[in-house]
Amino acid sequence: MPGSTFHRRFHSLVKGTCLALLLVSVVALLLSLVWQVTLYRSGWAAGWGYGCISVQSTNPTMGTPQDDWRFATRRSGQPLVRAWWVKIPRPRPGVWAVVVPLWIPMVVLGIATFLVWRRYRRLPVGHCQGCGYDLTSNVSGVCPECGRSR
Repeated sequence: MPGSTFHRRFHSLVKGTCLALLLVSVVALLLSLVWQVTLYRSGWAAGWGYGCISVQSTNPTMGTPQDDWRFATRRSGQPLVRAWWVKIPRPRPGVWAVVVPLWIPMVVLGIATFLVWRRYRRLPVGHCQGCGYDLTSNVSGVCPECGRSR
């Protein structure tokens, strides 16, 4: 039954989860414009900062940094955003990197949240659940806009 309590709770959970993920992505983007965090492990490093997230390999012949976390704040004169589009640079021989701007997942989550909220919107009683048309004076039981039966 589509109007069951389980379905309503499930739809509320999906809507809330999408909204929470969108808000987390917005906060992550804004905080990354101020702070930078990098995790170094043997052979690779992952970073968050300058409006991007990045993963890169490290070159063992040039020395591998200690396994640790590094925190920093953006200094004046440094760019606000490192990349506006996905980049796969090769900074040095034997080293690869992938840089993804945080606005991309934020936009994807924003579109998904909009679609989920639009799909699971609550329509007033007496309205077509397919298109939202007011059916209060309709006696046929079929929506004249979309053809859906009650």
